[in-house]
Amino acid sequence: AILPRVRTPLVTAPAGFAGPPDLAAGFSDEMSLDLIGRIRENRAVALRLEPARQAPRPETMRLKAATYERWEGRSWGRSPRERGPGRVPERFLGFRLVPGDPVGETRIFLEPLGSTGLVLPVETVVLDADLPLVELDTGGAVLLRAAPVRQVEYVALLGPRPVSAALPPAAGDPVLDPAGVTPEIARLAAEWAGEGSDREQAGRLEARFHRELRYSTAFVGRGGADPIGDFLFRSREGHCEYFASAMVLALRARGIPARLVTGFYGAENSFWEEALIVRQSNAHAWVEAFVDGAWEVFDPTPPAGLPGGSPADFLLYARQALDGLVFQWDRYVLGFDFDDQVGLIGALRSAWDRLLEQLLSLIHISEPTRPY
Repeated sequence: AILPRVRTPLVTAPAGFAGPPDLAAGFSDEMSLDLIGRIRENRAVALRLEPARQAPRPETMRLKAATYERWEGRSWGRSPRERGPGRVPERFLGFRLVPGDPVGETRIFLEPLGSTGLVLPVETVVLDADLPLVELDTGGAVLLRAAPVRQVEYVALLGPRPVSAALPPAAGDPVLDPAGVTPEIARLAAEWAGEGSDREQAGRLEARFHRELRYSTAFVGRGGADPIGDFLFRSREGHCEYFASAMVLALRARGIPARLVTGFYGAENSFWEEALIVRQSNAHAWVEAFVDGAWEVFDPTPPAGLPGGSPADFLLYARQALDGLVFQWDRYVLGFDFDDQVGLIGALRSAWDRLLEQLLSLIHISEPTRPY
């Protein structure tokens, strides 16, 4: 009870001992076909949001963390930082990511996740943060130079609809790379997409994924040289990484630029405070496709497979109470740094000055009037 909470173990098990792999796994920059499927039962808090103005509905909130563009056979390669030293968002009243007027605002407290991505709602147009090293990757995700080791606080100003800070695709970009597109996938994509505009084809593909395939985590850790082919033509069920990966390849088979995106979907209302809680179990993968001159979100995972909140019962009530205590400890004890100390000293000095001024005014009033 009196020792500070630490993020790494003080005592480790002997070499070779393997703990529970599903709960030990966490959200990170790595992207295999099993990462998110393995952490669907991990109830650790990933971030919390304190909406100050209009914000997306908690149950459908989508938060972007990282993008992936190069298919490597059984995993995705992370989108690189944008050309050279990195594309830096415009510095104007915060970091402007895309044009547009904010209509909403939310304060975010991000826990260390082992990721360099700064998790933001997909509607974010301006990032207000005291973070000197902020860059964008080619997929429009916001990156830090290193993964945070302590809680990070920032504010997202939100537009009315999802937006992307990614640049339009150019010739040779990996978002058009047909690697992984087999003749069978190309034939299926042509059948499901049909004819019409890129938007119409992408919408039909999304709908067919919803209808034809089933969400399941039963195949987490499956092997095989052709995992997407196995998913599409044999098992016909899988978790969100398989749905998103297969749709990206299907879109590219139709000549539509596409990438895979990871982040979080959905949030739960806190019983104890005016805040929204996003857990690691809310981790999710989806697709961004370039249609009609803009990057847009498509989610091929069936609605039954989307992350959801826990039922409102006593266990959730108790869990949120503990989560709240841990959050306050991290914010005001572990996170109490030099700037916080300066701020506290300044606040104490201001309070002392006000108290002294009041005492002097009382003394002045109580002084008797002296005749000349």
